[in-house]
Amino acid sequence: MGSSQGHLGVRCYIDEILIPRLPEASRIRAQMFIRGTSISVPLEFVRVQPYVSPKIQLSNQRTERVDLRVLPVIFRFTPPKGVELYPGQLVDVYVAAS
Repeated sequence: MGSSQGHLGVRCYIDEILIPRLPEASRIRAQMFIRGTSISVPLEFVRVQPYVSPKIQLSNQRTERVDLRVLPVIFRFTPPKGVELYPGQLVDVYVAAS
C-alpha cells in the first residue's frame, strides 16, 4: 500500500447527455487537473464501463445535480514527480469532444 506505482488510475463520470459527443475509444484525449494546483496531467484511455448508472459519487458542490445518469470512463496516468496523489482524491477531468 505504501509503495509507489508506475501508473495510477482515475475514473470519471460522463453525463448521459454528453455521451454522444464522446469520440471513438481510439481517439479519446483527456487531461486531469489536480485541485488546488496548476498541474495538468495527460490521461491515457483504458476502458469504458459499459453500463450507464445513477450518479452516486457526489462532490458536495452547490450546483451539482443528483438526478442524472452517468457513464464511467477509466483512464490511467503516470504521477508527476514531486506531486503526492492519494486514492479517493477528487480531480477535474476534461475530455475532448469529437
